[in-house]
Amino acid sequence: MRLSQWQTSLLLCLASLLPRPLFAASSAATSLPTCTPQNSIPIHYPIRNVTLSDSTLRRGAAVSFGTPGQPFACLINPTYNNTYLNDGTVPRCSVNNTRSQCSNQYGGLFDEGSSTTWSPSNFAALGTAGESTSDQDNDTWGSDTLLVNTTLSVPDFPLGIFRGSRDYQNTLGLGRNSTLLNALVSAEAIASRTFSIFQGWTGAQTQYQTDGSLILGGYDSAKITGKNITLPFTVEEDCINGLVISVTDINMNLNNGSNVSIIGKSRGSAMRACIEPDYSPMTLSEDIWWAFTNVTGVAETGRSVSPINLWGMMIPTNGAYDGDLTFSIYPDLDITIPNHQLIVPDIEINSEGQGYPSSSTEVEVLINSLQGSNTNDMPLFGMPFLSSAYLMVDNDRRQFTLSQSQQSTTSNLVAIGPPACNTPTPSHTPQPLPSILASPTPTPKSSSGTPKGAIAGAVVGGLAIIAICIGVFFVQKKRRAQRLAGIQKQEYGAVAEAVKNPEYSDNQVCTTSEMSSHRQPPQEMPLDRDSRKATNELFRVKHQKSSANYGKKSQDDERLCTHEFRESKKLVTTKPQANTDRENGGSKGKDLKFNHISPRPVNSRS
Repeated sequence: MRLSQWQTSLLLCLASLLPRPLFAASSAATSLPTCTPQNSIPIHYPIRNVTLSDSTLRRGAAVSFGTPGQPFACLINPTYNNTYLNDGTVPRCSVNNTRSQCSNQYGGLFDEGSSTTWSPSNFAALGTAGESTSDQDNDTWGSDTLLVNTTLSVPDFPLGIFRGSRDYQNTLGLGRNSTLLNALVSAEAIASRTFSIFQGWTGAQTQYQTDGSLILGGYDSAKITGKNITLPFTVEEDCINGLVISVTDINMNLNNGSNVSIIGKSRGSAMRACIEPDYSPMTLSEDIWWAFTNVTGVAETGRSVSPINLWGMMIPTNGAYDGDLTFSIYPDLDITIPNHQLIVPDIEINSEGQGYPSSSTEVEVLINSLQGSNTNDMPLFGMPFLSSAYLMVDNDRRQFTLSQSQQSTTSNLVAIGPPACNTPTPSHTPQPLPSILASPTPTPKSSSGTPKGAIAGAVVGGLAIIAICIGVFFVQKKRRAQRLAGIQKQEYGAVAEAVKNPEYSDNQVCTTSEMSSHRQPPQEMPLDRDSRKATNELFRVKHQKSSANYGKKSQDDERLCTHEFRESKKLVTTKPQANTDRENGGSKGKDLKFNHISPRPVNSRS
């Protein structure tokens, strides 16, 4: 028996209500891609005045090594791949310095003999990463326990003990092949080899002193404001870490409201500079320093010899510059360093390891004028610059992001995923940071079953389809009667043609809903989904919900009703491949086993 057109349409609509393998697709869509940082919470290290083992204070990232834990104040170095400490047994200090002075200068002295988990070894056996410099050729090596936070530790973490000719404060190596970042990613403690720095303030007065933070695996959106720019790594001989920026102007912001440019001959083009988070003070060309002193009318009186801000320019306290300093960074970002972070007392260290102002008649400008053999060096923008600029470095995508920072007592940590599915998810709502490491609540795991909303939606959709089919039935029946009566043949022909060849808008097919506003990452620091996209392109986040699957089901049903079928695209999730970066001629480093431990005081013996 041959079916009429309206009978065929009715049967097809009813057939669309029969079970189909759509549930398999729905189940796959509700499970998150393997690369989404759903359960990864960024790790937070405070940058503050750390009380060392000998009770002296030194500012740096607060980290503990050994058993029992020995506290250290560490610098953050994006060039080194390994972590280095200064040896407490053979301190490399001047004979004129006491042990307390030495401890303060280096941010703590490691005592291997006091740690029950220290194991001496060699560079190759530890599986450490190669370095791009030769400063560590004479260093000794071993492994010990790294206390990540109060509940997580890394046993047998490789450590270099400084033996070189140069004086370094204890250093966390966060380079492109960082043993620390690689270990945390391998253990799924963080989702990507990303780190962010909020330097905090170190002014002379209490209201201009704030703690900073080092975030591993993401960034803190509560610490940023305004525009941001994202730039690719540019590795050069004078900037091995690749954090090269172009400065288009430098303006002195005078108290009378006027601005005076001091960039000189570089204006109109660009002055290239390298961001060095472990360097203080920042360096500028001699021409720029002369322009600075010409505006202030105050000449330098010498340089600081304190290990705190070595080689900063000294000027008389009377008549010292009282304005701010603004750097314009290409393509479109202004970073303003307030006066209280630019002009500070020169701090010396006494025999007890305590800091004190070296002079009441001089202050230090945190600028090191490049002179003599250093005249042609690339300027280095270190801690003074990062007192006002928020820096996020993404080693996986080989790019970094800069934004103006803001002082805030709250924290909103945002996890950054690997390049395969960069989906930042705030790990917790803003709240005051406690004095110890914040422990945000992990994002709940999504259910593996079909969501209730999807079931309800499917029921409503099914009822709607039945109503549509009934409507089609009566419309077709009426038109059949009209055709038999020879009425409105032309009109019916047009309608039949429209039903036979329906038109669809691409904007109505396979749409996905955006995250609700409270789940969107802050607009101040969005990230590029693809590192090949243009600089400063805003990061847009998409995610797939069960409602999107129901939308696809409804569209398939409509197409069945109108004899229009299209093959649905399969959702594909890929698991990110293990990083095989072998930059700088070094190995990636062996996987490290993580131990979860019960909370205990850092200095107590387990």
